[in-house]
Amino acid sequence: MTDLDLFRKKRILLMAEDRAFARDMANDLTLLGATVLGPVATTADATAVASSARGPDGAILDIDIGEESTFPVADLLLRFEVPFVFAAAFAPDRVPRGFPGYVFCGIPVALSQIAKALFGKEDIRSH
Repeated sequence: MTDLDLFRKKRILLMAEDRAFARDMANDLTLLGATVLGPVATTADATAVASSARGPDGAILDIDIGEESTFPVADLLLRFEVPFVFAAAFAPDRVPRGFPGYVFCGIPVALSQIAKALFGKEDIRSH
C-alpha cells in the first residue's frame, strides 16, 4: 500500500481559490479513488458540506478564497474532528496558532504529503 492509497474511498472537502489548481487536484483525487466534495468557493458552501450527514473524511483548504478566510471552516472541522491541511502558495505564518496539529503544505504540493498528513499513521503535523 502506498501513501496515495490512503485516499481510496475517502470523502475530501476541497477549497481552493485557483481554479486550475482546484480542477487538477479534484481530478487527481478522483483518479485515486476519493470522492471530492467541491471544489467549493465560499465558506458558506464549505460549512454546508462539512455539516452534512455524510461530511468529509478530510479536507484540503486554501487559506483565502477571494475576500474570505477559510479559518471558520477549519474551526468547524476541528470541532467535528475532521483532519485538514492548509495548501497555499505563501508562508504558513498567516495561520493563527488556534489550529493545533494542522499541516501547512506549500504549493505545489505532493499528494502523498497530503495523504500522510490527513490519514497516515506517522505524525507529520506541525504548528
